[in-house]
Amino acid sequence: MSSSGNKQDRLPPPKFQFGWYLACIAVIVATLAFLWINWHAVPDPMPTHFDASGTADGFSAKSFPAAIAHVGLGPAITTAVCAGACGILVGITNQTKDGLHDKPERAINRQRLLAQLMQPMLGKFSFALVVVLLVSITAGLFEFPVVGTGAIAIWLLIGAILAVAFGMVVRSARIMQELDERYPPADPRDKLKYGLFYHNPDNPKLWVELESGMNFTLNFAHRAAWWIAGIFIVLILSMVALPIILA
Repeated sequence: MSSSGNKQDRLPPPKFQFGWYLACIAVIVATLAFLWINWHAVPDPMPTHFDASGTADGFSAKSFPAAIAHVGLGPAITTAVCAGACGILVGITNQTKDGLHDKPERAINRQRLLAQLMQPMLGKFSFALVVVLLVSITAGLFEFPVVGTGAIAIWLLIGAILAVAFGMVVRSARIMQELDERYPPADPRDKLKYGLFYHNPDNPKLWVELESGMNFTLNFAHRAAWWIAGIFIVLILSMVALPIILA
């Protein structure tokens, strides 16, 4: 009876949520359609790179395939990376479907609720970043002063990307707090700062298992953890910046 009751209390396995990624694809296609309709207004040669002052210092011959790559590459990469992250999250979560009897129901429900709550957040982050990239790249291609000119436009673009990233961090912290309230973890949470960052100088381990077999995190009481986190952040920012720099 208790086993049956536990299974009735178990949350259903999460499904991959396509909505925000379909919206990303739709806005990319709409931007390319806008590019095609207004192709006559694109300068020849096309401005494809801008220096720190916002002045065009790189050009390419005017061609629609090159324009598609220039406008769509960064947003497409962003969409694929975020969708892939969600797919991995759902795939890992669904491994707890029926066979892992060593996991308590609370741990399984935490993992499934995490997948349910994180997917919309990642989707919104992806969509917001795609819109920022499309607006900035398209405005540069048409030489539209949509958000100002020169260095102001560059700094507004960087500020918008950082604002989206900051919103993602804040929402992640709230999700972790909600998980702790609904399904308290087995490990002590007093070592987690802001619901996200594990900091325990008394623990000599760099990688800490917060939930048995489920969740690992860095111990930010050690300097090596900050180096690893920094490398990860640089990689994430590179995925956004390189398509713009190299386009």
